[in-house]
Amino acid sequence: MEMEQHIRQIIRSENNITVENLMSIVMESRYNSYYRIQQPLGKAGDFITAPEISQMFGEMIGIWCIDLWHKLNRPQKIDLIELGPGKGTLLCDILNATRHIKKFSTAISLTLVEINCSLKKIQQDNLLSFNVPIKWVKSVNHIVSSYPTIILANEFFDALPIKQYIKKINQQSGQINWLERVVKIDNNNKLYFDTIDADINENKFLKLHNNAPNGGVLEISPVQHQTIQAVSNLLKKNGGGGLIIDYGYDISPEQRKNYQYNSSLQAVKHHQYHPLLENLGRADLSAHVDFWSLKNIAVAEGIVSFGSISQNVLLHKLGIKTRLNMLKQINSDENLASKLDLQYNRLTSVQAMGELFKAIAITSAPSIIPLGFYNSNYNSFK
Repeated sequence: MEMEQHIRQIIRSENNITVENLMSIVMESRYNSYYRIQQPLGKAGDFITAPEISQMFGEMIGIWCIDLWHKLNRPQKIDLIELGPGKGTLLCDILNATRHIKKFSTAISLTLVEINCSLKKIQQDNLLSFNVPIKWVKSVNHIVSSYPTIILANEFFDALPIKQYIKKINQQSGQINWLERVVKIDNNNKLYFDTIDADINENKFLKLHNNAPNGGVLEISPVQHQTIQAVSNLLKKNGGGGLIIDYGYDISPEQRKNYQYNSSLQAVKHHQYHPLLENLGRADLSAHVDFWSLKNIAVAEGIVSFGSISQNVLLHKLGIKTRLNMLKQINSDENLASKLDLQYNRLTSVQAMGELFKAIAITSAPSIIPLGFYNSNYNSFK
């Protein structure tokens, strides 16, 4: 049975399906979901992530990992965990860039959080030559680790399901109502978005956004919150740090402007924006990440947060410009130099990924200040 038929059956049975449940089923469920059966990455897929654009990205993250390892007093064993590792390209570039640091390369064990069996096979093949212990788990909650830990999440959180709430103000009474966005089937048998009543008490985050405009859309992701809680608890237990890079925003409810309450839910297929309710299970669904919420949840769990800073700022602080010049000196070919410049610009320019993509770091103690975040704001548990 096709994914859309499965969704339609649920709607006919329940009268609707929430945006959160739709994303969960389409992207993550065992039922022919996108991330279980598709190969979304690369030119032949639906999107390209930063590690696929250039080796320089992974090399910079490798520098970040080495620095953190030093600040953890160079433990003899360390767990390097990646959430949603794609083809394993980021880890390959990290391992390749740090190969010459023998004490680090022999200390590493890898844990990959992955639900796609096809991608798991690709990861296994790509990482085989590094001769590093590897284990795969299907969720953050299945991670078993007792060593100091480094956690990486590049374009992972944006694919986790979100709830969408729409604020409605009664023009006569002024009463505020929050409605949850759902999908239904119309009289012409077509899928469409609608709303149902939502209990404001079911989510404490709704109460933080009473200043949202009439008709404003608020996106909340309980799954993202649960994931950052699990990651924070792992770091609190083992010691270590994490780096989260994604596209999104870092705005407190008090600072949020009216125009910033809108839907960021999008579908992408073959590198083009795609109608949200077409080809369910065959297009990538994602939404902007609320970094402000992630940071505050981590801090509430007793973890220290740093940032956010833009991907442009992070990569330059890690030395990407120097690395670009080194690669161009090593290879005098003009075509290759031009290609490297294009890769660099795509990763760092404001018009491409440089500003939209942001990074936060979390560590198990205030004394562990991650590279690239020295002058960024940080919050710690009081």
